[in-house]
Amino acid sequence: MRAVERVSAGAAFWRVHDARRSATAFFDGIGAGINPTRFAPIVNDVDSQAVPVLYAGGNRQGALFESVFHDAPRTTPRYVHAARLKGRVLTRITLARDVVLADLTMEGLPSLGTDRVRLIDSESTEYDTTRQWAEAIHNDNPSLDGLYWISRQNDRCPAILLFGTRVGTRDVAADPASLALDAGMGFDLVASWADKADITLI
Repeated sequence: MRAVERVSAGAAFWRVHDARRSATAFFDGIGAGINPTRFAPIVNDVDSQAVPVLYAGGNRQGALFESVFHDAPRTTPRYVHAARLKGRVLTRITLARDVVLADLTMEGLPSLGTDRVRLIDSESTEYDTTRQWAEAIHNDNPSLDGLYWISRQNDRCPAILLFGTRVGTRDVAADPASLALDAGMGFDLVASWADKADITLI
């Protein structure tokens, strides 16, 4: 694949995740109560097993917009249920090695023969198609460690997905402290970004 984003060891990203799980835990996107995402679940053509993935944001607001605010309507009125914050925390993670990611920005997408409207800005009704793209990128490019794009909800926020078939928990380190999002400073952070994006917490 010609269009790639190279990210060096030591680069920091942020994850919003269940407080009961490690910030470096990969998930396969399969199971009761788990909704499909834009790029998961996908299947490895080598063993026909689901590929574990790890989503993260390039900054704190990116992590929030790719999780808590992910499904907020794009036109007013915009709202998110505050109950989504319960039991969720924000954690900084750091790459322990260099990674090479498929570039799904407006610069890189033309080389794939698609565009942002189809792959990034599309609604959840198109997730079957977007997952097929992710699956093809994974299976046709064994040297790639994941995907890199700009958040659909906030164009100042990069986001990544790491393939668990190429990147392991040993390749990602988590800060020991996490920020709870349902109270205190964490809730204030969410409320601040919600206000900037004209999103109401209800």
